[in-house]
Amino acid sequence: MLSGGFDNRVYVWSGLATRVAFGARTDLVNFTGQPAFQQPHVACHAVDWDGDGDVDLLVGARHGEVFLLRNNGTRKKAKFARPERLEAGGAPLKTPHGDAGPHAADWDGDGDVDLLVGDDRGSVILFKNVGTRKVPRLAQGVVLLPGKGGRFVEKRCRTNEMCAMRAKPWVVDWNGDGAMDLLVGDFHDHRVPQKMGNEHMHGWVWLYLRKPAKSRKPKPAKPPKQRNG
Repeated sequence: MLSGGFDNRVYVWSGLATRVAFGARTDLVNFTGQPAFQQPHVACHAVDWDGDGDVDLLVGARHGEVFLLRNNGTRKKAKFARPERLEAGGAPLKTPHGDAGPHAADWDGDGDVDLLVGDDRGSVILFKNVGTRKVPRLAQGVVLLPGKGGRFVEKRCRTNEMCAMRAKPWVVDWNGDGAMDLLVGDFHDHRVPQKMGNEHMHGWVWLYLRKPAKSRKPKPAKPPKQRNG
């Protein structure tokens, strides 16, 4: 099990072979001292990004950047390279509102890995892979889910459960219909500035089912023209 943290780290809990449980928490990656992670809120996703059979690491930063840490080791013993910032549409990738939460999956079913990124306002943005499975190249982002979000200083969000932020997407065929659906975890902060306790902070998980593709009815074949002979 992997988790990013507020302290510039990615943590791992190794599964125990003898039972359904996890071992002690250990540091997988520590970004302390790296400029992009001076403000924490690290989010992570493990995926074989370059199609070489081992697991790489995607990491989202507070200001909206997404970094790739290539695994130069093996599938059983990872050795991550230094972070390299991902690009989209030929420019450095950055979500409009920061707090990037990356997740990689084959969203469009073409056999390669696309990138979905949640942001601070609760949006989910799709960056399609227009390259190949082994050499991904990301197109400009397209908003899949518009932002609902706001912070506790916005009056409309103090009682509105739809005011979510810090979206963290996950792609899965939830209902087994063959189409990829979307799970989104978020964060709600309904505190008022005068009361800054923890009682009005919580999170939700939302399910968005993919709409089935419209079936096209085949046009009836035209009868052959008769010729007088």
